[in-house]
Order: sequence, then C-alpha cells, then structure tokens
Amino acid sequence: MLYPPVNELVKKAGTRYGLIIAAAKRAREIINTDDEVISVDSSVAVTQAINEIYDGTLVIRELSEDEYEEENLEVIILDHE
Repeated sequence: MLYPPVNELVKKAGTRYGLIIAAAKRAREIINTDDEVISVDSSVAVTQAINEIYDGTLVIRELSEDEYEEENLEVIILDHE
C-alpha cells in the first residue's frame, strides 16, 4: 500500500492534475531554494512535497477567474501555512 494514500492526496488537491502540478511546483521550489544542501535529489524533493500536501503544511487553492485574468498566473497557488 502506498503512503500517503493517493485518494487522500487527491481529496486535498481536488483533482489528480492539481495534485501533480502542485507537487511538481513545490518540488521545484525545494530544489531551487534549499540553502542547506548543495544538491537535492529530485525524488527526495517530490517526496517532501507530497508529504507537505498530505499533512496540511501545504494548502492548494485554485484561482478564481478574476484572479487568473488579472494576474495572469498559474491555475494553482501553493499557500504555506
């Protein structure tokens, strides 16, 4: 059995697509901003991102149409609590 369970992660993200985009975006942030480690393995960064989504450290929310059109941003924003 996979941990964390995929169906629980999808509930937090809304859709599988949203989960994948959010996890990838957060993993890129981890890789690009990790000051303590010179090189971070991408699989470790993805695992950390998934765990943050699962435990609620990372909250995924969709932009409204107004926010999307005004800011011309990506559909998913990650909010760190």
